[in-house]
Amino acid sequence: MRRRAEDWTRQLVAQPSVTNTAGEGAFGPWLRRELLKLPYFAERPDQVWLEKTLHDPFERFCVCALVRGQDRVAATVLLTGHYDVVSVSNYGELEALAFSPDALAAALPSVLSAETDALALADLASGEYLFGRASLDMKSGLAAGLALLEEWAESGERGNLLFVAVPDEEENSHGMRSLVRQLPDIERIHELKLLCALNLDAEVDSGSGELGRSVFLGSVGKVLPTALLLGRPTHAGAPFDGVSAALLLAEVLRSVELHPDLMDPHPSEPGPPPVLLQLSDLKPSYDVTTPPGMWCAFNMLLRSRTPEQALAQFRAAVEAGMTAALENIAERARACGAAAEMNSEGMPTLTYAELLERVEKRGGTAALRRLEALARAAAPELDTPRLCQQLTLAAVQEAGLTGPAAVIGFGSLPYPAVELGQDAGSLALLSAVEAGIRAAEAQFGVKVTARPFFPGVSDMSFLSQEDPQSTSAKLLRANTPAWTVRMRLEEETGERLSLPVVNIGPWGRDYHQRAERVYQPYAFEVLPQLLGAVVRARLSAG
Repeated sequence: MRRRAEDWTRQLVAQPSVTNTAGEGAFGPWLRRELLKLPYFAERPDQVWLEKTLHDPFERFCVCALVRGQDRVAATVLLTGHYDVVSVSNYGELEALAFSPDALAAALPSVLSAETDALALADLASGEYLFGRASLDMKSGLAAGLALLEEWAESGERGNLLFVAVPDEEENSHGMRSLVRQLPDIERIHELKLLCALNLDAEVDSGSGELGRSVFLGSVGKVLPTALLLGRPTHAGAPFDGVSAALLLAEVLRSVELHPDLMDPHPSEPGPPPVLLQLSDLKPSYDVTTPPGMWCAFNMLLRSRTPEQALAQFRAAVEAGMTAALENIAERARACGAAAEMNSEGMPTLTYAELLERVEKRGGTAALRRLEALARAAAPELDTPRLCQQLTLAAVQEAGLTGPAAVIGFGSLPYPAVELGQDAGSLALLSAVEAGIRAAEAQFGVKVTARPFFPGVSDMSFLSQEDPQSTSAKLLRANTPAWTVRMRLEEETGERLSLPVVNIGPWGRDYHQRAERVYQPYAFEVLPQLLGAVVRARLSAG
């Protein structure tokens, strides 16, 4: 399967399917045409089709290809991954070559530095890596799935393979969030029983490949806790007449950023601490008045803790930082011989849901409708965190809230943490993974490791769905200001499919960077065979 995996990788990489561009929209129809050239699908064109993504401002498609086994059983394994890619602007003068691996490899030495890019240059000289945008993330993973699909079509083995390539993982996972709502109908129409899903995303390994050769039995979750920190603006010449929003921010950062107490305490693999992803003041222009407030957003990964627990931890940290800031201001005022009355007892830290209660109490349903209208009007112009910021600011004004105070919430699409459970389907998939690893190790003489969590957020989060009526789901909805305009798919109450899922993909280095590259021996030789061994083991178990 090596030749097929490499050929598919090169064909897929050549397609400029950057997220939210015409290239992404064109990819689905292109891949369908390519699949219809294969003898199996040329004879069965109804087994390759496009699913248009739901509630999507862009026209793009999930590409579905079904290969049936020798006997018409329902048992089916889903192979899936995303085909959208990040921007190529960071290639600079080589941007035009980003989707041409050979031309890019020839040109890269002219822009790489022996001091800062020694590993990339060594990998280039080795000939063992294929360079190019999405060579790693994640078109070589899709290519391994397609190589297995071709082999399955020729072998006539028992059981079915459903390959689905989805758009938009890089921004909002819109493709997968749409697909899980379309899979129930796909099952019924094609008389399938989906047993599990194998996601084909890539891992990064800057060493020998020992970490890269991994099967992930789950995927981390993510929330983006936000804080709007309201001070009291004052003239720069009389700083102690107000409350410095900048100092509030500084102390909140000290309480949250990289704090070990805010790590997820999962017993097998504790998560990293939170890191700041966004901050801004709220001044539209320059003057000598201190900022009225500051906005910040943090990346917080989830393994075992729930969104409720994450928000409670974040709230406690924000409250501690706000209290420390007021104490700091009072101490510095005394040192400067100024008077500053600072009392933290009446200083509120509200969730966005609690803020909306104040809005309704003060302005009634008319005020809530004004916020809803703002959300609809601003949604086309702003990304989700900025939209959440503007809606929080508007709600503060509607509520008449003044500083010092804090409003916390969530500022992006939540990614639920997923891991294999103790149900029969999960245990059967785990057994298949273990059998597949043993087969690959015996065939290729390399060690493959099963690890608990894929370290980056992934589409896996949406293949194993939690109950939309759960406490966590309700909390997220109530405290994400942009929810109703950004998470329309989550607002739907229709059927959605939930499957046990693991990640089995290639490894390489520097994804999303100009030296992005995939390690070819593993991606083209080991990975397709490993996938095949896992699929056979799972289908043979019934």
